[in-house]
Amino acid sequence: MSDQARRLLHPDQLPAEADWQEGLALFAAGEWFTAHEVLERLWRGLERGSEAFLLVQGVLQLAVGLEHLRRNNPRGAQGQWQKAEAKLAGMPEVTGGIRLGRLRREIAACAEAAGLEAQVERQRRGEPVSLPPLRAPVPERVTSGALGAGG
Repeated sequence: MSDQARRLLHPDQLPAEADWQEGLALFAAGEWFTAHEVLERLWRGLERGSEAFLLVQGVLQLAVGLEHLRRNNPRGAQGQWQKAEAKLAGMPEVTGGIRLGRLRREIAACAEAAGLEAQVERQRRGEPVSLPPLRAPVPERVTSGALGAGG
């Protein structure tokens, strides 16, 4: 793993990553579009294919998926969440100073509560989509611990 990835992923080092902290705060506040913009700025500067690159890209895709859901676009949400899951699935429960595993489970619960699969099918058939109000997941931060520490 590169020094850049280790610095991003180690929770004790995260306060130095201003864009990561700002992006997470915006995500937690439900400002998913803006969180995506901030995280994308960070992501573009990371080494392509590194763990840090995949983590930031996956979290920004989770945010974009939530924004799609807010905008009544279940296919867009599903697509973004599938891409994010492909990047985040093998990462430790605690990664990047957040409880990533918990966030992923909350996104899955959000999709289930929205009846996402059925809504995607309705959207594909050109039928009206009716999504319930969101109970949005929030990235829970951890302030100490080693890379990949459980939690």
